[in-house]
Amino acid sequence: MYLLNGHYHGHAISDYIHGLAHTNDIIIDNNDAGNVVINGNWTPSTNILGYYDDDYLSADTSVSSSVVFNAIVATAGTYEVFTCWVSNPNFATNALASFTHSGITDNFSLNMTLRGGNWVALDTYYLEAGEQVSLTISNLNANQTIIADGLRISEVLDCQSLSIQDNYQTPLPFNCKLYPNPTNDNFTLQLDTNTTLITAKIYDMLGHLVLTTKEYKVDTSALKNGLYAVEIITNKGRGIQKLVIRK
Repeated sequence: MYLLNGHYHGHAISDYIHGLAHTNDIIIDNNDAGNVVINGNWTPSTNILGYYDDDYLSADTSVSSSVVFNAIVATAGTYEVFTCWVSNPNFATNALASFTHSGITDNFSLNMTLRGGNWVALDTYYLEAGEQVSLTISNLNANQTIIADGLRISEVLDCQSLSIQDNYQTPLPFNCKLYPNPTNDNFTLQLDTNTTLITAKIYDMLGHLVLTTKEYKVDTSALKNGLYAVEIITNKGRGIQKLVIRK
């Protein structure tokens, strides 16, 4: 999208395609008292359009402030995590968003002068059934006002990625097995006796190439939990296999 349409157009297209909520999504609004913890000095407002549900919360940098959105995932699977805000030229370009799952916290810097009124994707994760997760929006080191409006967690289904799905439906020109699968820190690629590996490429569910190797035993310790596509290129052709990383 970025290459074809430019950075800002690519963001707009991505926000529209991935930002449409689905029936089974988990959505936690800032007014959900049972699942939201508010710390510091926040002001509810409807002054800027594009907010989710009834209003949004804003905080300046005068007092240390954060909003924690908590959610419980009912079914194990790969999920995409989103948040949303309203935009203004005077808002922070470096608002801190922190997503915590399985004792691991990933931090994201959000430019709140842009992309307001959309569910903006942060990252994709494999989440266990019954797992409690949280998203914290904080003004720590922020350079201007920040916004907290909601958390959305959406299951990633195979049909959302047409190119990968189409390849899954095509029989491989060789016998191949990835084990263990799901895996933790590594997996082994097993091929027919007369099939030689040329290259294996691993893509995340957003289509990003995250690892390339020529080894049969592949180290995945640097990859996050989630669903991946492994493109296997051999002397007999190429094929794609699913890989689940679960730590």
